[in-house]
Amino acid sequence: LLVTSGIRLDELARARHRDMRLEQLPDLPETWVLTVTGKRNKTREVPLNPDVVELLARHGKAFLQEDLHSEDPDNLPLIRTLHDSVPQWSRAEGGELQAVAVSIQPGSALSAAGIYGVLKRFFHHAAKAAQQAGLDPVRFERASTHWLRHTCVRQALVDGLPIEVVSELAGHASIDTTSIYATQELARKIKAV
Repeated sequence: LLVTSGIRLDELARARHRDMRLEQLPDLPETWVLTVTGKRNKTREVPLNPDVVELLARHGKAFLQEDLHSEDPDNLPLIRTLHDSVPQWSRAEGGELQAVAVSIQPGSALSAAGIYGVLKRFFHHAAKAAQQAGLDPVRFERASTHWLRHTCVRQALVDGLPIEVVSELAGHASIDTTSIYATQELARKIKAV
């Protein structure tokens, strides 16, 4: 979702099912659109890749039974915990350390830190696999959720999307921010030639 939409980590963590809608425009295929609110409280609409929508639907099926009893189904988080939370350390009344789960209920919203942690673990495993395959693992170890956003913006420009469209999709305050990616891509081409 992050690499195909370019949304920010905090935008993903705040996303709810109510923020998605199926758009039907003339001469275009039906497309799911996610409305996100980013920096400076700026709202934008981001079309979603159909494969990503399918993955989100699969993720949501894990909570189908609980969701049937939800008082506010539209407010359900888009990205959810599959298990109870990782225990957090705190002090009990007697002063001894204790591990307490923030939530024992699976299906609560996965926080930005939680999403970041899951993806960092994924990249760590990818780095190990890269190293075993004889590839340089360093790029995977350095990868982050923001790296996925950069990848989306850069790839959109490489694919020929107009810079104004890419700037809007990324929620950049200025097209100048997006033009940095175009300059980086030009530098990459010059080095290659």
